[in-house]
Amino acid sequence: MAAGELKGRATMVLVLGIASLFCCGLIGPIAWIKGNGVTAEIDQSGEGKEHRKLALVGKICGIVGTVIWVLVILGMIVTIIGGTSAETMQ
Repeated sequence: MAAGELKGRATMVLVLGIASLFCCGLIGPIAWIKGNGVTAEIDQSGEGKEHRKLALVGKICGIVGTVIWVLVILGMIVTIIGGTSAETMQ
């Protein structure tokens, strides 16, 4: 695979990872999965080593975005259940 194509894919992973932190946590798993693929492909081919950091940072951002998203969802569920159980106790 050409180094230019790897750079493009690594940049895409970085953009997805950053977007998962600030916009939409739902795309965090996509960045995570794509980051795994791009870093593995770079490691296997030996080309585009200079772009591996982009993919790795994007992957890490995707992981963090996913964790934040899951924690927010769990917090919402706990809040809803807590609010519902508080109403039934009155």
